[in-house]
Amino acid sequence: MEDHDCDIQITANGYLRVKRGDQLKPQCCPFAPSGVYDTKPACGDWCPLFGEPHAFDYNTIRINLCYDKMLSCKIKKFQDLRVIRKGD
Repeated sequence: MEDHDCDIQITANGYLRVKRGDQLKPQCCPFAPSGVYDTKPACGDWCPLFGEPHAFDYNTIRINLCYDKMLSCKIKKFQDLRVIRKGD
């Protein structure tokens, strides 16, 4: 799947990217304090409030995020590039 074909992506390193316009853009945590140069930490699967993607129905995937936030999109528009290692 090409990047421009998906609406939500979890990169191989666990970063959350969401389609804005015609590009997948990294998402930052709106609740964390700013760091160096006023940057916010990236949203990703290392956060304890980041939920695993799950099928809501036969056509929709959802990801629960912090503070009762949620992302959803069509299953065919979702991409999870994380590698599952044996033993995890």
